[in-house]
Amino acid sequence: MPDWPLLQITILCLFNALGMQVLATAWALRLLFRAGRFWLPWTAFTLALLAMVPRHWLSLELTLSTGLYDFTQALLALGVSFLFLLAMPGLAILLRRGVSQEKQTG
Repeated sequence: MPDWPLLQITILCLFNALGMQVLATAWALRLLFRAGRFWLPWTAFTLALLAMVPRHWLSLELTLSTGLYDFTQALLALGVSFLFLLAMPGLAILLRRGVSQEKQTG
């Protein structure tokens, strides 16, 4: 019998990690069209964020369907997704500065 409070916390961590990863991916995708000459690295970054979404979804689905869970993996997923989402405002500013400097220099 699984430890129910820990299982529930794991499910919440994975669900929140999935939500934050989707938000970070949507934000990066929205900025992709404004990336200018930085389109290639920004596309790679966006695709890396997008690749993490199914990974989080599969972990959540496995936990919900079987009751098997890895609490430390769920915490790591939550932390990484949180850090990606936390980094997006600063990365957006850096991208805008790079694009505006590119326009100024011609």
